[in-house]
Amino acid sequence: ARLADWKPVRFTRHTIVSKPALLADLRRVAERGWAQNVEEGTLGAVSVGAPIRDGGGDVVAALSVVLPVARADKQAMRRCIASVVEAADAISARLSPPRAR
Repeated sequence: ARLADWKPVRFTRHTIVSKPALLADLRRVAERGWAQNVEEGTLGAVSVGAPIRDGGGDVVAALSVVLPVARADKQAMRRCIASVVEAADAISARLSPPRAR
């Protein structure tokens, strides 16, 4: 429903501009628990993001890092993904109410 009126804008040759491709990417994001953007909005930039959830599990924010493509080798990306997911999970845990003992 949220994509019913979606009108894609191509920022770079890597921008997702088809609804099926966007939906497939969103499914991968949901399965992995993190998102990746490789030059979709800005040439030369790569980003990784993870959701921050409240105590009810709803996404209330996101945490991301951006790095230049030139420094985004597989090892750097693995470190960024792990760091972002770990930090987002830690923030989410702080938003959860304390558990009864």
